[in-house]
Amino acid sequence: MARHVGRLNRLAFHTHGPNLARKPGSVLACLSDNVRLRLFKEADVVATYTEAGKNWISSVDPSIPTVTIENTIDIAGPRNAAANAQNAYRFGWPQMLFCGRLTKERNALLLFDVFAKVAERYPDARLVVIGGGEEANSLQQEWRNRGGDGRISLLEGIYEENLLAPWFLGSDIFVLPGPGGLSINHALAYGIPVVAFESGPRGAFHGPEIAYVVDNETGRLVASESGASGMASAIVELFDDQPGFERLKQRIPSFVNEKLQIETMVQNFRAVNEVLHS
Repeated sequence: MARHVGRLNRLAFHTHGPNLARKPGSVLACLSDNVRLRLFKEADVVATYTEAGKNWISSVDPSIPTVTIENTIDIAGPRNAAANAQNAYRFGWPQMLFCGRLTKERNALLLFDVFAKVAERYPDARLVVIGGGEEANSLQQEWRNRGGDGRISLLEGIYEENLLAPWFLGSDIFVLPGPGGLSINHALAYGIPVVAFESGPRGAFHGPEIAYVVDNETGRLVASESGASGMASAIVELFDDQPGFERLKQRIPSFVNEKLQIETMVQNFRAVNEVLHS
């Protein structure tokens, strides 16, 4: 309304694109997306977190002007911490890592099932879980119920980058049993491949940064309905092909340099600003 009566001369939206918190194709998702698109049509420019959001808007209405921001963290922090780390905390191979807040939606309990299946193929495997939150006690209790497997390390939340670095450097893969966001960028900044579920009816409704998990380039996406077995199978396949896994790891730094630099994000916001002041 303010746009139509002349009270708003310039308008921009910063958006994921579609509603990522609803099942794709569901009634609620469609209703939400239709409202978003009506608003976007009123804007001078729409800034999307990732290229995936821009592509979605363009596929529905290519007349809507969009700029991809490439949402990220300052990757200089993890990279500097890695360069200055004196140790890499590795207890076995392959070592799987989860780092994030332990909430119900993060589905961290599934990590035990994933690990158990991976360990059938790789008995020297290790699992490291770093995080605090309301599910931390449940995780500890489940670990005890399963016999207190010494190959699994459950750590409280760590927030200093220099203290996190050795755990990332000692791990081979970053595992997301539930929704992921900027934790994906964080892992990729350390050069660690990410394995995650696709968004789907099982509820792994990620932030837009899931677009940075690219099969055979930065990690592996697993069908959400395949559950722990599907995720474990994907992880085993990666480690069974060691030359392929090493090639995958070698691709990550160039991907991060191209997509996830904070300077790139700032430059893209400047492009939005130029549109608004043109």
